[in-house]
Formats: sequence, C-alpha cells, structure tokens
Amino acid sequence: MKVIDKIRGAANGDGRTAFSFEFFPPKTEEGVENLFDRMDRMVAHNPSFCDITWGAGGSTADLTLDISNRMQNMKVMYPVYIDLLNSDIDLESALPDRAITKSVLVFDSIDSFMQICVETMMHLTCTNMPVEKIDHALDTIKSNGIQNVLALRGDPPHGQDKFVQVAGGFACALDLVQHIRAKYGDYFGITVAGYPEAHPDMIQDGIATEEAYNSDLTYLKRKVDAGADLIITQLFYDTDIFLKFVNDCRQIGITCPIVPGIMPINNYKGFLRMTGFCKTKIPDKITNALEPIKDNEEAVRAYGIHLGTEMCKKILANGINTLHLYTLNMEKSALAIIMNLGLIEESKVLRSLPWRRPTNVFRVQEDVRPIFWANRPKSYISRTIGWDQYPHGRWGDSNNPSYGALTDYQVISMPITNLVLALSGLGQSGRQSLPKPEWENSTVDFQSGRGKLPECRVGPEMHC
Repeated sequence: MKVIDKIRGAANGDGRTAFSFEFFPPKTEEGVENLFDRMDRMVAHNPSFCDITWGAGGSTADLTLDISNRMQNMKVMYPVYIDLLNSDIDLESALPDRAITKSVLVFDSIDSFMQICVETMMHLTCTNMPVEKIDHALDTIKSNGIQNVLALRGDPPHGQDKFVQVAGGFACALDLVQHIRAKYGDYFGITVAGYPEAHPDMIQDGIATEEAYNSDLTYLKRKVDAGADLIITQLFYDTDIFLKFVNDCRQIGITCPIVPGIMPINNYKGFLRMTGFCKTKIPDKITNALEPIKDNEEAVRAYGIHLGTEMCKKILANGINTLHLYTLNMEKSALAIIMNLGLIEESKVLRSLPWRRPTNVFRVQEDVRPIFWANRPKSYISRTIGWDQYPHGRWGDSNNPSYGALTDYQVISMPITNLVLALSGLGQSGRQSLPKPEWENSTVDFQSGRGKLPECRVGPEMHC
C-alpha cells in the first residue's frame, strides 16, 4: 500500500496522528540482526510505515535492498522431520535452508530471520547510480511488493566534497522522480525531501539568503509537479522555521502532505555532528540547556525526549497530523516521545489478528496463515538446546518413560540417513524414502473436513 494513502486515510478517518520511523543499514551482520530485534519491538506499536536509507554514495545498496525486503515481507519456513539425538551428520550442509531440531516436526529456518511486516519505504539516491542500477533497484522492490520510494539526489561519495553526476545517471532528485513516473507509472508512491532552512548546499555562514530559500522552494514544487506525492523534511530544532516552511509551500501551490522529520537528541557529540553536517540552526535555548549537561549522557537523552515531545506538541497543535522520527537505529527516545504524546501505550499493543498482516502489495488481502513455531532471529535449535526433557521441557529422548506408548514416534525418528535421502530427493533413485506416518493422513483428512483426529484415551496412560 502507498504511504500517501495511509496518511490520507488516517486524516480522513478518525483523525488520528500517523507516525513513522527511519532506520539505516548497520555495518556488520550482527548489527543487522540487532536492528531487526529493535525494529520488531518498535513495529509492534503500529507505525504507518518505516523507511530505510540507501547509504552515502550508494555504499549500502545491496544491504538496503535486502533489509527492505525483510521489513516488508516474511520468509517461508520449511517443515522438516529430524532426529539429532543419534546423528553425526552435518545437517546444515546436508539440508540447506531447512529447519532442524532434536526430533520433531518444526517450522523454522537455520539462518537467522525476523518477520517484520511493516509498510516499507526505501530511499533511492542518484549517487554512483547509472540508470541500469536504479532500474534494478526499482524492479527488485517492485517484485517484493514494495510500493514506496524516497527519491533523493544523495550525498557525495565518501571523501568527496561535491556531488558529481555519474555517467548514464541522474543529476538530481527531480530527474529521478521523472524517471520513476515515466517508467513505472503510478505503481510507486514517491516521497521527496523538503528543507525548512533550504538545502545545505544553499546555506552559507549558517543561513540561506531569501533568494536561495525561494529558489529551493521552487525546486521542491517542481519535484511535486513531476509526480511526488509526499514530502518529508530535513531535521530541524526550531518549530517556527518548520511552520513557516509549510505555510510558504502552501503559498506557492504545494498541496501534498508535508511530514516533519524529528531527530531526538540522544547524545551531545552526535547532536553537534548531525546539525553541523546538515547546517541546522540550533536555537539559543537548546544550546543553553545542553551546555551544563553535555557530559551526562542520561541527562542529555532525557532532555532530548522532553524537547522532542514539546516540538511535536506544537506541530500537532498547528494542524499537522503526521510525524516522522529519525531513530538513528535507537528505540528508547523515539518510543518515549510517541508515548508522551499519547499515541501509543506501552502495555497495549493492538493487532487485528494474532500475526501481523502482510504489507506486500501482492499478499495484503491474506487473512489466514500457517502457524510458524519460530519467528525469531535465532534458530529453533539454539533456543531449545538446553530444555529439559518432557514434560518439564518439550523434546527429549524417545526412550524416556515420560513419553508412554507413543507408537508413531518410531516412525518419526527413523534413521537419519533415510531422512536425508528422502528430503534430498534421492529416494526416487531406488533407495528407500521416508514413509508417510499414519497420523499424517488423519491430519490431512481433518484439515480438509473429511475426517477427524485420533481420539485421546484418558486413563493411567494417555495416548494422543
């Protein structure tokens, strides 16, 4: 679904405030998995969308594409019968991409994976991107059911001071917007950046001239006229500057929603670095408040939450009903601000279904889903290896008397060599394949409405 439709739906419906979060691709594999842990907790509070950055100079292009897909979608997990108790076979090599556990039918994935299922917006820049690479990125996210793109010129590559158009590429975000609309029609919702203080390239000695500011507004209108349907602003810390920017946009005929970009202050040095890079004006009252506490990280974070909350309150009071938080991949400050505004409750995470609805445009109508036993970034086996035997835990030695007379269990825990042959398809070449357990037919009949499950006899020994 397009983000613009969600924002308009919220405004025309119950008038609730829409909020969203931005993340960037971490540099390490462990950082990526930590990000998905954090993202999963934040998405539980039902943001309208989340976006992921492209990286300076296109440095994280492939990673951004992968993270975008994982944010929007979920991975298929395969059911497998396995008995590890008496096996010395390297199952991860023998059965790639299949789940393993001690001895049970389980839906899982050997590689780490987290289901997010949030409406995803991917940044796309022109830096180091000839048109072939741009189309590859757009085709990839389209095939993954993603409909939202934030079109940017992009920062200069690392080590360079100025943006240089790559051969066969685009010179600015306007070119990118025009290309997306010309080639992909109305499939994508296109967002562009707005700069309440003018683009940093136009700011000299801490301020943009009136002529430079107006020129930047005119360019923004050209991006909207070319097909952009949403504006998200650069960070700012003076809400009066943002409100003036919105009014100036309306005066020149920009009518699409303008979403304020809010960056909570998490630490003093990071705050100075970001505002310096973006050439953002810092009001004196903020400087004066931070100076005495700049070496106390907890105090700086608490002030950042307070400041962010007050900024958002003023923005909402002026009729803006959308907020976008630049999280810097940190959750506490962003969630605290949203909570202070009464937009979420820590103890109440509402879902219409026990699982998150797909956001993939091709699967958004789904209202049924298989039950997966693993939905976390660590594989099932790593989370259950230390469990005690049944009934205190779950899986254990099949000869343990706790199991009683489970007659079908011997079928499930057949020799591992037969299992590997069956799952790899070698059973069809003349070797013995894994026989189908009797209870499987009963289960299939029950699911299709043709029969019932085996009874449970209650007594000294229970058989199910």
